[in-house]
Amino acid sequence: MKMTLNKLIANDIINYGMSQTSGFSYLVFLDSYLDDFDIDSKNYILNNLDAICEDIASNENIAYFEFDKESKEFDMVFYWGNLMNETERYVYDIAKDKKLEDYFDLEGVKKIAGEILDDDQTKNLVIEKINNSRILERDL
Repeated sequence: MKMTLNKLIANDIINYGMSQTSGFSYLVFLDSYLDDFDIDSKNYILNNLDAICEDIASNENIAYFEFDKESKEFDMVFYWGNLMNETERYVYDIAKDKKLEDYFDLEGVKKIAGEILDDDQTKNLVIEKINNSRILERDL
């Protein structure tokens, strides 16, 4: 699949929404989004809005999408797994294994993952794993 300018714009809108959300959905207001562009770019986006919306709707990160023409809002719902990095997914998977996933929102999962990475015990465990790695074995 070739990349098009419309797909690049769609990806920009999606990535903005994904970076701003603290849940699994986000509204991006078209007028606010357009504020960052020059007049030629604004005109391009407005003239190709239908194709851009199609590209947003078909993106792998999007579970649900709707563009409200009256309020000029991109309403996007994201797949949770795509909003998390590897550590956050690890935390969420453990919560699921313990049947506790309903007690955590995305922000809570991210907070726990951040605390794990900032913890001295985690750092010491990583150091131990590195030191015990076969890669570091040496002939005596």
